[in-house]
Amino acid sequence: MVFVFCHVRHIYPHTTICRLTVLSLSLVLYILYFPPHLKTVTLDIEGDELRPSERVKTNLKSDTWRLSIILSWTVIFHLSVFVSPVQI
Repeated sequence: MVFVFCHVRHIYPHTTICRLTVLSLSLVLYILYFPPHLKTVTLDIEGDELRPSERVKTNLKSDTWRLSIILSWTVIFHLSVFVSPVQI
């Protein structure tokens, strides 16, 4: 819905605000809907003759989840510092 309003000049003429809104919304949705099974590390423990192999879910953050958090903070920092405010 935000995307539709961005292209109608007389309703929402400030495209910079619109782009920031769309970017912020997509960033929030990216973090909220990140797949839960990719947030943590799952370890495969090999068994021996007496024990079968096991999969153990740990509380350790995965590399992809840590990278996505770092990139999200970087984008938020960039938007808050380097984007000039638009005068309405």
